[in-house]
Amino acid sequence: PVNAVLGIVGAEPMQDVGTAWLGDQRFALAAVGFAIIWTFVGFYMVLFVAGIKSIPQEVLEAARIDGSGRFRTSVQIVAPMVRDNISTALVYMGIFALDAFTFVSVMTPNGGTDNSTKVVSLHLYQTAFRDGRFGEASAMGVMMAVVTMLVAVVVIGLGRSKKEKR
Repeated sequence: PVNAVLGIVGAEPMQDVGTAWLGDQRFALAAVGFAIIWTFVGFYMVLFVAGIKSIPQEVLEAARIDGSGRFRTSVQIVAPMVRDNISTALVYMGIFALDAFTFVSVMTPNGGTDNSTKVVSLHLYQTAFRDGRFGEASAMGVMMAVVTMLVAVVVIGLGRSKKEKR
């Protein structure tokens, strides 16, 4: 089954079923990414389902009566009406992306084989606690916070500018 799925997505099939996913630098980052996605998919599902359920049924029924198909309804009616949920999801995604340290440090300590899973937050941790360069690590943490805030401001700003155009 694993080889079939890998073939569908265009990856080469694994010859050895006993391949260490986290020990092979070709697969380690993808395996960690899969674990992160699997962890948060429920949160985003609840977020989007709540947004979609808040759309009045009359609006969706009017679109159906006017001849709008499922795709067109999704793109032109549902997506704009859940724009705030999408903005919230993007902000959370940015925050969670910078917080991948937990997954990486538990699944592949020290950044995996040849640092194949080393992320910024793991580098920050190693700089502070392994190398003892606390000032440099603090500067990295501040820069991570600034980048996160900038992404949040841009996403929220884009959401507001779209609302003002309506």
